[in-house]
Amino acid sequence: MATQPTSTVFEIREDLGMRFEEFDLAMNRQGFIGHQVMPVIQRGGPSGKFPRVSIDQLLQNLGTRRSPDGAYSRSTREWDDDNYETAEYGLEATLDDRTIKRYDDIIDAEVFEGEVIENALLMDYERAVADHIFNATTFSGKTSAVGTEWSTIASADPVADIRAKVQSIRLASGVKPNALVVNDLVFDNLINCTNVIDKLKYQGFQDARPGEISRQALAISLNIDEVIVAGGVYNTLPPGVDATLADIWSNEYALLARVAKTSSPMERCIGRTIQWDEEGTSDGGGMSVIAETYYEDSRRGGVLRRRTDWGLKDLFLECGWLFSNITAP
Repeated sequence: MATQPTSTVFEIREDLGMRFEEFDLAMNRQGFIGHQVMPVIQRGGPSGKFPRVSIDQLLQNLGTRRSPDGAYSRSTREWDDDNYETAEYGLEATLDDRTIKRYDDIIDAEVFEGEVIENALLMDYERAVADHIFNATTFSGKTSAVGTEWSTIASADPVADIRAKVQSIRLASGVKPNALVVNDLVFDNLINCTNVIDKLKYQGFQDARPGEISRQALAISLNIDEVIVAGGVYNTLPPGVDATLADIWSNEYALLARVAKTSSPMERCIGRTIQWDEEGTSDGGGMSVIAETYYEDSRRGGVLRRRTDWGLKDLFLECGWLFSNITAP
């Protein structure tokens, strides 16, 4: 019978957890954008209800003129309950006492293993958002192919493609889209597109040259607030085999959408990441991740654990339109 640990005492490691105060910065450095497309909002439990007001209740056509008898019309609306559900995600890494002492003059094993776990947690979240958002099933009835792939830079017309759907979104949701979501390859095609360059030539603030257009300038040419560019990649093969990298966000899609810019749960947007902030470690900003360690006497070593608890929640999918057929094979 295997020897059991004589003690298992869990210790919350605030010193390690503080590294996650820069969680959003780590995402940005790696080109991860999931937290921008479906911004994080904190809740006090793993599941529950929250209030929701439908568009037909928000945009009622109400008479406001006072009646001859002095009475005023009254605004009434129905509040609906919506539900959310989160799931726990986490990883552990073993820390051998002898190995730590052997290499402690070269590397901090705790920090290194923590960074590996951090990257895995970030990537798993990013892939979940990308798989959900760049998905014609999610945007059923709100997906269409562009006439000419944006990779055909001489004749594609992304300006017209996007303009045609801005009003569709506005009349379906009551708000205009504020972002275009693309991956890095599609962004590169857009800033080399003749149609985009011609649109910028006479703006007067930038010398519009192929491949030298900023995200801000591209947004101006498309008449939207911002272009969100995904640059994250992942290894498609298992460990032990030479890595083959691929984009997390597909080349075949681009999303025009209204994404949340405030912490208000009532803001109209396509959706949110809802997180259960179990230990109260969040400062109200990005995703919080708990760091813990415990010791296993049976093998004379520690275990580092990092965990988080989140779920994706669609809100007003009327606020988005998914373009397909973006890149030629």
